[in-house]
This record gives sequence, structure tokens and C-alpha cells, in this order.
Amino acid sequence: MHHDRELKLTETNIAKGIAVILLLIHHLFAFPDRLKYDYVSLFSLFHERGEFYVGHFGQIAITIFYF
Repeated sequence: MHHDRELKLTETNIAKGIAVILLLIHHLFAFPDRLKYDYVSLFSLFHERGEFYVGHFGQIAITIFYF
């Protein structure tokens, strides 16, 4: 019984770690107007920098924190 509780705690900590990383990605890349410097993107999607889409995907971190 104790083993199951420990596993859930580990899984919760992993989810929190992923959420923190996603939140960081969101704040770094979802707001291109905050960048002072122009850069060459590694990949583009629909004529937009790919980092922009990855940054917006990072918003899912808020939902992960709710659960």
C-alpha cells in the first residue's frame, strides 16, 4: 500500500516539473514582441516562427497545475 502512494507522489512531482518547464517555455517564446533582438528561427510553421507555437502550447502548464 505504501508503494502505491510513493508512486503517485513521484508521478505528481514529474508532472509538476513538466509544467514548470512548459511555463518557462511559454514565457520565453509566446510573446515575440518582448524580444529586443531579431533572430533566425530553427524552424517555421505557416510562415511563423515555430517557437511561437511551442510557446503557446506552454499555456497547458496552467491546466496541469490545477490538477
